[in-house]
Amino acid sequence: MSGIWDKLCGIAPLLKSSLALVLALLFLSLFTFPAVTPGSETYYISLINLALLGCLLVFHVVVLFVCKRVHTEDLEGKKELEVFDDQ
Repeated sequence: MSGIWDKLCGIAPLLKSSLALVLALLFLSLFTFPAVTPGSETYYISLINLALLGCLLVFHVVVLFVCKRVHTEDLEGKKELEVFDDQ
């Protein structure tokens, strides 16, 4: 893996915690969005907020998915090496 993925996978536990926060903020924003008057300044701020939280959600899910996949492949590679060492 490249250097950026090593760094991102190193903070994966922190990303799991912040994913919970992003989800909570996203659900809170979605819950309060119907109360906003369309066309007002608050409406556009809410749209921007939802877009940013959506981007953060996608970022967190992609990073956690890639890190889990790479970690699983590393473990499978080590198991294959152990099998060849035993023979």
